[in-house]
Amino acid sequence: MENKRTQHVVDRAFQVRVATSLTAIAVLVPVVLLIGGYLVWTFAVINNPRIADMPFGWQLVGNLLKDQWWLALLFVAAFLAFSFALVFYYTHRIAGPIYRFRWLFDELAEGRIQTRVQLREGDCFENLASGILRANSALASSINQMKTAAAAASHELAAVENRALAEHIAAINRALDRFSVVLPAKAAEADADNTA
Repeated sequence: MENKRTQHVVDRAFQVRVATSLTAIAVLVPVVLLIGGYLVWTFAVINNPRIADMPFGWQLVGNLLKDQWWLALLFVAAFLAFSFALVFYYTHRIAGPIYRFRWLFDELAEGRIQTRVQLREGDCFENLASGILRANSALASSINQMKTAAAAASHELAAVENRALAEHIAAINRALDRFSVVLPAKAAEADADNTA
């Protein structure tokens, strides 16, 4: 079974943002490497007056490293720390929303339907979050309607003696009782004000 994607730009905003971030990382890393190398070279030239007499090539690099090995090591450590921080910041913008979505799905599996997920500005997957929340809101609305209909059927059933139907409605009520809709704080306050 072949599953080839024919449309390569499926989420323009997300793809442009990721491409821009990765391009920035790809450009920044060599620039920092070149600037750091230049600074190490300049420091070595200033602190080593016999550099003009040394033959150019790998022997020069070896002599410089012999004298300023600590500076090269410091530069490599700083470069690795900078690269790690840059990549960590970028991946955090992806890992944070994934963590939130995993939490949202765990809540849904436990029967608590969240109608809100909080992402920070600039996080990835904002459009996915809005889609998931629309689906959760529709699910919450459907469950509330089913609970209302099941409660009404239970009251109507009290007037009719039908044991099989009563068992079915009781099973529906048990299944629906598993779910609860968790409203955001502001919406919950508004609901409390409307019922009071």
